[in-house]
Amino acid sequence: MAVCKCKCPNCGKIIEIDDKEFMVNCRFCGVPFLPREGKAAYQEYLLNNVSVDTVSYEGDMSNLKVLGLQALKENNPEKCGFYSEDILKRDALSAEGLLLKGFFAADNYSVEEGIRCYLAAYENAKTADLKKLIIDTFIKGFEKYKAENFAYLFSVMKKNLPHELKEVYLTALTHLSTSLLTDPEMLKKLELPQSTIDGLVEDYQTRIIDNNTFLFSKEFIAVSENGKLTHFLYSKLIKKTVECFHNKKDNTYRYVFYYPLDEERVDEIVLSDNSLSDILKSEGYEIKEIASGCYVATCVYHGYSKNEVNVLRRYRDECLNKHFFGRIFIRCYYTISPSLIKYLEKYPRINNAVKKILDKFVISLKKKGYEGKIYHE
Repeated sequence: MAVCKCKCPNCGKIIEIDDKEFMVNCRFCGVPFLPREGKAAYQEYLLNNVSVDTVSYEGDMSNLKVLGLQALKENNPEKCGFYSEDILKRDALSAEGLLLKGFFAADNYSVEEGIRCYLAAYENAKTADLKKLIIDTFIKGFEKYKAENFAYLFSVMKKNLPHELKEVYLTALTHLSTSLLTDPEMLKKLELPQSTIDGLVEDYQTRIIDNNTFLFSKEFIAVSENGKLTHFLYSKLIKKTVECFHNKKDNTYRYVFYYPLDEERVDEIVLSDNSLSDILKSEGYEIKEIASGCYVATCVYHGYSKNEVNVLRRYRDECLNKHFFGRIFIRCYYTISPSLIKYLEKYPRINNAVKKILDKFVISLKKKGYEGKIYHE
């Protein structure tokens, strides 16, 4: 083994690697990539570790494509990489080959390379079914994208998009929005201007609510602050029933949008103005007012969509509500909660002490199988 130098395709810095390494994480930016110097070692790895079906192929390479798409269905990126190389050697514009390479590249060494391959695959696909498979595979990978990956995607996609790629664009914006909730630093890394959606959808209305600019169309709801997008909700992906929770402690209104196909995802918009309810109703959304008389949600965790509150709500419905004394406890709790909130909201130390006790109780409930996934009744 010998030490050699290679260039990171993401940040451009030169790093030293072993010539037998084929999966490298850049020491400067942390992005994984496959260096050119490690290609031979990677081929050796494939031959020794990846079991691939061998079949004869003729002319149109249909057998290779079938096997490659089966590997994609099995969620096996290594096999996809193996078949894509064979297919693309014989037809550099094969939609199936580019799709398989995109899946392999995005999973292994370069999300940007994956994006380029997906777009090229779509451009060369000749059937509606194949185009749909490319779009579905492309979108599925968004869960692993970082801010810089979305930035690259938005930079290479054109504004005048065919319907299917427009769906990719809108879905990517929505994934970025929900990522901001769990990673506030992402917003600093990627400040997406409101003008990003200009030209993508020409027909939308603008409303100013609580110093935020809301953009409404038949396809999406977007929110921007100081010209930068902070939320984007693709209507096709979210439920039409929106929960609104009024937290009297800080006098805010929390609008919770759920994703029925993904129990882990929720988008929450916090405002000090309740006028959004009337606008959403006029846009065809159903507003479900959540009573703010829950001491735990209001004073302890400051919201109904928090992980700990989800665990406790499941415990209430799946355990306490099934027993006579449990139902009495629930009734008593909701009877005294409003008074408790009014009395204790001015005592943060007491609420913090209660939170520590509840945190331990929530941990014990999780061990018993009560999940903290998004929960709506």
